[in-house]
Amino acid sequence: MAEGYALDWEGEVEDGGDRRLLDEGVYQFMVGGFERGRYEGGAKIGPCPKAILKLVVMTDSGVEEVKDSILLHSETQWRVSQFFRGLGFEKNPETGRYPMRWNEVEGCTGYVEIGVREYVSKGETRRTNDVKRYLPPEEWPSTASAQGAPAQQGWSM
Repeated sequence: MAEGYALDWEGEVEDGGDRRLLDEGVYQFMVGGFERGRYEGGAKIGPCPKAILKLVVMTDSGVEEVKDSILLHSETQWRVSQFFRGLGFEKNPETGRYPMRWNEVEGCTGYVEIGVREYVSKGETRRTNDVKRYLPPEEWPSTASAQGAPAQQGWSM
């Protein structure tokens, strides 16, 4: 189910403020939301489902939201498995593959490497945060909680 609501053509809008651009680095995160979407295809990858993720990222000054999309395509299997491994899910011992258990990801935590990407929109150069990779549990900081642990108190979405 989509979040938020449609705005009318008339009326007023709240001051949403600017999203804070995070510095490049490794952050703890919680999956704050997940929805199923569709990628219509492009030059390199054909049409396929896509997971649209809302990551709640813990920073020194509180929490920030970062969006990520993961394409469910044979060319991007590495990214799908990296996501599930990064949440602490384990391989199926019989197949050696990660089961895609999407209904279990919300509330799971892990660590993510965030980067900054520049792009041009309406002739203006802008910057946004991108997920570079999800860290496997063996790369989590030594103070990290157990695999796939639910969010700690104090996290809000």
